[in-house]
Amino acid sequence: MKKYLISTLVTSLFVLIMVNPSYAHKKTVIYGTPLSGTLNLPDGRSLDSVLVQTENGMEAPVIGETNKHAILYNIPNDGTDPVPLRQVPTLYITEGETPVVIDESISAEAIMRGLVYPGDPNPITFGDWIKGGHSKLKIKVLKNGMSKVNMKIKGLLPDSLYGVWQFNAAGGPPGPFGGIPNIIATDAHGNGSMKRVLPFNINEVVNSLVLVYHSDHRVYGGTPSVVKTSGGPDIHFQLEFDVAGAQ
Repeated sequence: MKKYLISTLVTSLFVLIMVNPSYAHKKTVIYGTPLSGTLNLPDGRSLDSVLVQTENGMEAPVIGETNKHAILYNIPNDGTDPVPLRQVPTLYITEGETPVVIDESISAEAIMRGLVYPGDPNPITFGDWIKGGHSKLKIKVLKNGMSKVNMKIKGLLPDSLYGVWQFNAAGGPPGPFGGIPNIIATDAHGNGSMKRVLPFNINEVVNSLVLVYHSDHRVYGGTPSVVKTSGGPDIHFQLEFDVAGAQ
């Protein structure tokens, strides 16, 4: 009798789960691909977001070719010289009405203003940049057409601010993944996570998800930057999840 009750209960639960429209019917695991700083778009265009010093001047780095000790620089859009990513300025409140620009770590002399101390790694090298290959994206597409997404990133820059941007298969500008805020703040080991429930089938809509490093430590809501949305001065493409390529 006991075995019969257990069997009946298990069968009932199985039927209940299977008829539930939210039961996941497809699961996908996608590993993150480190980017050199250059993002290749579905329309064939390429966007650079970091530079390194070479014998020929400042050039975009290339995975497998660029020395891992090469220091990464930003790409200004105002004609000024590139600066190392650790020296991209941010804003600080003052006693007046105008914020000050600052690009240094906090110190015993400046106990309130400054970037994280000691700001490791400093400078940021190409070897530091391409460590995110163990990052993982888990997708569950539900029978009701919705998607559950669990992103776990590992080995990115510690104590840093990242935006997750969605590039759709239909084209157009990127959007904030999962809505606003679309931000991950990494811990002291460069790890972080994000969970989202989406009201659509991500496999049918999204081409890729891209993690963007904010070297100015600021975010701007539904746009990657107020300066230049295609990367360069203060946003830098570091990691990509190829959703379309995993199908």
